[in-house]
Amino acid sequence: AAGDLKHPVLSRAIICQDGELTKPHKHLEKGLAEAQGLRVANTRRKRVLLAGSGMVSQPLVDYLASTKDTDITIASNDLGEAKRLAYQFPNTQAALLDVSDSAALDLLIKDCDVVVSLVPAHLHPRLAESAIRRGKHMVTASYISPEMQQLDAAARASNVTIIGEIGLDPGIDHCSAMQIIDAAKERGGKIRSFISWCGGLAAPEHSGNQLGYKFSWSPRGVLTAGLNAAQYKANGQMHEIAEGQLFDRRFRSVPLYPGFAFEGLANRDSLQYADVYGLDLAQMDTMFRGTLRYEGYAEIMQCLLRLGLLSLDPKSH
Repeated sequence: AAGDLKHPVLSRAIICQDGELTKPHKHLEKGLAEAQGLRVANTRRKRVLLAGSGMVSQPLVDYLASTKDTDITIASNDLGEAKRLAYQFPNTQAALLDVSDSAALDLLIKDCDVVVSLVPAHLHPRLAESAIRRGKHMVTASYISPEMQQLDAAARASNVTIIGEIGLDPGIDHCSAMQIIDAAKERGGKIRSFISWCGGLAAPEHSGNQLGYKFSWSPRGVLTAGLNAAQYKANGQMHEIAEGQLFDRRFRSVPLYPGFAFEGLANRDSLQYADVYGLDLAQMDTMFRGTLRYEGYAEIMQCLLRLGLLSLDPKSH
């Protein structure tokens, strides 16, 4: 509960507090003790709009469908792909997604409880704007862009929760980091160094291609991630890596486990997460977030970059 619990209105409304019935409701204990298998159930089905039908969509649909109480709509600009995915699962349907059509987007979103946006990151703001107009919550796995951050005030004003960076990386790494940081603080500890390595890698027995990598999400996103700039703090020194130099500035060996030949790449702006994690960057020796790859990945990617194969600029042939 939020607010002043001693206020008469709130005080009279509280039936149970800290795991016990409040004094005016103690008479209910006998009835509860005698009740057999008493439970409260909400039979209303949940409704999820999944925007996107790419590589990361099927595992999510598989999970949601297993809950048995969720109706899923897969919305995609590739209706055929969405239908093929929906056909595999119960209580799942497909719909056409056109993020440039605000009216159609509002109509698609109005009947759902939550929007899960797995479309390319630059399209999230359009979905978020519609979700805010319709008062629907939204979740994405992508980094929070400046365009998404600008919608914060509008979302709050509409009582809409939009959660970004809640995939694997970023996402699970954030949750793990906060669990460790909070546990250390509870023991009276102070965080002087933070190093996080994360990467979705193929199992060793399935990593036999030249990159030692398999695409489990947008191939374009994987390839263009190497164009990002990065900054971090290590051993008291600030480090900046310019766009296009990430592979040249790789960590050639990351000895986490003796049986794995890992290399690493700095992951975007590590410094901003000191504040997010409740850490004092000025008091820290190291603040670093990195991406793991098997050794050899960065060298091949650097060759592709030099050949211009990772360029986003149109080329005439």
